[in-house]
Amino acid sequence: YELIGDDDGVFGCMTLLGCQDYCPKDLPHQTQIAFLRKKMALVK
Repeated sequence: YELIGDDDGVFGCMTLLGCQDYCPKDLPHQTQIAFLRKKMALVK
């Protein structure tokens, strides 16, 4: 949680999909960020 659980981590992304638009491997970043947010909400 200390690494990605703040506004600079998964909660800072407002789903603008900039990372997904520029990913050279076409990875599903939006899906993964949503998954991490759900997991982090359970930890808190």
